[in-house]
Amino acid sequence: MGIALTDDGLLPAGTDVAEVLARGDVRELTAVWNTYGRRSFYQRALDERSGLTEKARQGLQELTEELAELAEVSPVQALEANRRLAELLTGRRWYVMQDAREHGATWTEIGAAVDLTKQGAQDWYRRKIEQQEKYAPDVHGRDSARAVLKDDPTAPPTPGAT
Repeated sequence: MGIALTDDGLLPAGTDVAEVLARGDVRELTAVWNTYGRRSFYQRALDERSGLTEKARQGLQELTEELAELAEVSPVQALEANRRLAELLTGRRWYVMQDAREHGATWTEIGAAVDLTKQGAQDWYRRKIEQQEKYAPDVHGRDSARAVLKDDPTAPPTPGAT
């Protein structure tokens, strides 16, 4: 997609946020989330302007100008970006779990890293590699993916393994 972001990694004014949500990658979805956060912070500061010193009022003018340079992102759009980011990042977790096992990490360590029990981490990994085998069998390294389960003497038998 290749949307140009600001120097701060935010969406510039005029960006079609709906289009970013529909097709954006991790970088662009993160920009949606962060743009909402920045706009929300600036707007709260602008809403609290009563009783400020002249210097503080000048700072608010700068915030107003910066706010005008950012894309308008609604709270619902920010939440959608957050959900999509979580799905993308979690969906990619399985191969990092495989790498961790191949580099000597135990399932207990992996589970702790992703806030699961040892068994929960193994089960989650197993479900993900089964999905890879089902939906991308030509690009999925079945044997190496399953090998990290076999290396653990406490892992339950792998369904369909010979």
